[in-house]
Amino acid sequence: MTRTQTIDITETPAYLQTRALLDERQEPGTLKPGTVQRLQATVQSIHDSLDPRDIDRPLQEGFFRYQGGKAAFALRRPEGGFYNPLSFTSRGLSQFGYKVLGGGGTKFLERQRQQGEHGTKLAEVNWNHALGLQEAPSLLRTVQFPGQTHRTIRASLSGGGRGYSVIDNIDIVNLLAEAPELRDLPVIESHITHDSMRLRLLLNPEDAALFDPVTGKVRNPTGSHDTTLNLPVPMLEVWNGETGNASVRILDRVYFIRCLNGLGGFGGGGTSYRWNHTGGEDRAEKIKAGMVDALASARVRASGQIERYKAAQDIAVDSAFDLLDAWGDTEMTQEQRNRTKDAMADETVTPGKKLASLVDAITLAAQGEADKVKQRDLEDFAARILARGLDAARRGNGRIQVATA
Repeated sequence: MTRTQTIDITETPAYLQTRALLDERQEPGTLKPGTVQRLQATVQSIHDSLDPRDIDRPLQEGFFRYQGGKAAFALRRPEGGFYNPLSFTSRGLSQFGYKVLGGGGTKFLERQRQQGEHGTKLAEVNWNHALGLQEAPSLLRTVQFPGQTHRTIRASLSGGGRGYSVIDNIDIVNLLAEAPELRDLPVIESHITHDSMRLRLLLNPEDAALFDPVTGKVRNPTGSHDTTLNLPVPMLEVWNGETGNASVRILDRVYFIRCLNGLGGFGGGGTSYRWNHTGGEDRAEKIKAGMVDALASARVRASGQIERYKAAQDIAVDSAFDLLDAWGDTEMTQEQRNRTKDAMADETVTPGKKLASLVDAITLAAQGEADKVKQRDLEDFAARILARGLDAARRGNGRIQVATA
């Protein structure tokens, strides 16, 4: 009888796992926003602690190996020997592998590496053979994460004579602080990782003025300010990808203070402004001017979205669960739909069988997404549900009915 040999497979990822560098947000039902100036100091501190540096050399001048199950790359010294090895973030290894091995190469060698000691050695041989073919200079963006004794590659880009224009997170925050139209916008959320930054700012400072700056509670909870908790307020979302997509994006959206949910812009995903990092020495000035234009556009569009949400509070839905399954079948995973159904019982969701109830539940479920891009996509889907529901209600005399088999 043939005996089956089992090889122990290590599940240790080949890259350095990192946490969010900054993750600040509001408490549900309160608002104690920060300032752009405070954010500027925080992001500058993060930038300085990471000590970003670029290395621009042909990759064939380096050596690849696995240390403790993690990928490491060391470049040769001119006088002989090697510099200290560099680790990788997940994105850094993905870009490095695509450049060296082509599409699918990194996953193939990662599976090979997991086949015990022999597989690891074979994967290293394949890596270094492919590196020997990389004659052109490549730009390695490196940082020094707190607590690490080595530097980490977080991006692998085209180097040499082509050059690369980089706009770091601190550059974007500095642009906000320099523009009179932007510097006084209240900051309601800041999320920064080693790859990207997402900021959320209220479009109208007067919305923050309705709340006590110490307690964060509505100043007059029994008066006219009640509507601030029941309706979304306009916000601006600023994205910057220091690595990966290497671009700046501005999106107009609305924000629910009562539950911290975001909602996509008018009629769907809203207006999206995007500027790639490359483009010459005056790139930052062009982005700053574009941000100001985006602010004006966002204020116009957000007012329309808020009016639509008001209307959705009066639109009856026979079965929110059936509507979710019918309209979310192709755009939401089953897990997301289940999370949305659970969210419908949350106290922050609009009570009763209303179109706004479903919108609230989807945006609340979006908070369960660890990936901010997936969270944004789900919030955009909630905006499309809002627009589609209002259209269906017009045809159904103010009520949405879902045909069931």
